[in-house]
Amino acid sequence: MARFGPRVQAVLFTVVAWSLATLVPAAQGGGAQSSGSSSPQAGAAQPAPADAGRPQGPDGRVVGPNGEVLGYTNLAEIPGTPWRIHDAARPHPPIVAPGERPGDPPADAIVLFDGGDLSAWAHDRKGQLVDAEWPVRDGYFETGAGTGSIRTRESFGSVQLHVEFATPPEVTGFSQGRGNSGVILMGRYEIQVLDSYDNVTYADGQAAAIYGEYP
Repeated sequence: MARFGPRVQAVLFTVVAWSLATLVPAAQGGGAQSSGSSSPQAGAAQPAPADAGRPQGPDGRVVGPNGEVLGYTNLAEIPGTPWRIHDAARPHPPIVAPGERPGDPPADAIVLFDGGDLSAWAHDRKGQLVDAEWPVRDGYFETGAGTGSIRTRESFGSVQLHVEFATPPEVTGFSQGRGNSGVILMGRYEIQVLDSYDNVTYADGQAAAIYGEYP
């Protein structure tokens, strides 16, 4: 769920999700777009190198075609896993291709706002999701006065979340009265949005704090 305070201009750009479940609960297929990368390897676990089964050296080393060390077979086991330290047979993490241009989302990103519309977002009206009414202008969206918070239609869990926001260009107010807003994770933890520049406030309420809990 994202919530933005009075006149906060906010661009919500990418979410990279790879398991579990919740920025907020919602129906499947809620209009979020993928990054559009054509990499066939993106997001898929990569097998161990083909040379991982080559003959072992006398000290447990697994060597490649040029004599390079690809791993070991005789080191200690890693607790809670079937693998040993530097295990040559252990699958590699997924390959994630970067965006084609600087600033583009990576290949495994789910783009929740691409500058065009809020189809991936909704208002929660007593348990019913309705289209987000916040205005979209010139590649960003703003809070809609009197419309309440908006939330993602899709569910997410363990994620990397990329958020870009801009506070009002005309600086007014003090402490929590300056561009106050927030991004709420799991409907519970608020990442504070605030104009904190040259603005004294309590530590767990400054920009990027987990509001009321951690600076």
